[in-house]
Amino acid sequence: MEIGINTMSAMNAMRADFEGTVKRLKAGGCDWLEAMSDWGAKQETIDFYSNLTGGPSGWDPENAELRMEIARKNGMSIKGLFIFDERLDEQAQKLGKYCQKNGISYVVLSFLEYGGIEDIYEKAALIRRTAAVLGNYGVQILMHNHEHDTMLIRDKDGTQKPIISIFLQQCLAQELMLEVDTGWLVYAGVDAPAYVRRHLDRIAVMHLKDICKDYKNVPREDIFVPCGQGAVDFPAIMAEAGKKADMMYVLDQDKSRGDIIEDHIASIKYLKSICI
Repeated sequence: MEIGINTMSAMNAMRADFEGTVKRLKAGGCDWLEAMSDWGAKQETIDFYSNLTGGPSGWDPENAELRMEIARKNGMSIKGLFIFDERLDEQAQKLGKYCQKNGISYVVLSFLEYGGIEDIYEKAALIRRTAAVLGNYGVQILMHNHEHDTMLIRDKDGTQKPIISIFLQQCLAQELMLEVDTGWLVYAGVDAPAYVRRHLDRIAVMHLKDICKDYKNVPREDIFVPCGQGAVDFPAIMAEAGKKADMMYVLDQDKSRGDIIEDHIASIKYLKSICI
């Protein structure tokens, strides 16, 4: 079983010492990286995330290529890239060439807000247009969920549907697959193993996140713990996800109560122990 790390989790450590952090993760059993990126973002969005994470991400296209070189030198590839939707129409072809050049097989969209049903349909149309371009370069689009993606909204046909289901109905599998975040499913009150079983054919990547057992009584920003120490039923989830031979797995712990890199290493050890 190979496990990657979403670099948002290790942002501060990587900002302080990128190569040293990569070496620690590699020694701890991490096999590859999923990078955060400035692709598609307007400047105000980049500024927002810089403030959110305590400084510049360092994953602008030029800096990212340098980091990929360092990662590869230390035995790790960068298989995926989080992107933004704000400038995709004008950047899709350039993004496709960039991903092809750097061995990136998928890009991820994650919407913090949706607006109304017309906005959702517009986002789905953008995904279809972008997929038509990126597909020429062998790049797949994935959608990453937070808790609000499972909320119900009235569709154009008058029925109530989870927001994410509308995207799956509007986009073909070759246009959009899922990157399922286990922690946010549980936080939203969703039966995570059943969700994985139901959507298995549309899931490309599992984001393995755990949240503390008393998460209902803890501020949202403080709920994160290493995998196997919280409320998420990983044995049941992995039993379902493991039915798909080409499933990919990524750790995604937003915050640590101690050392985030040590938390990742503990998560990797736990997850590999239950998947032998």
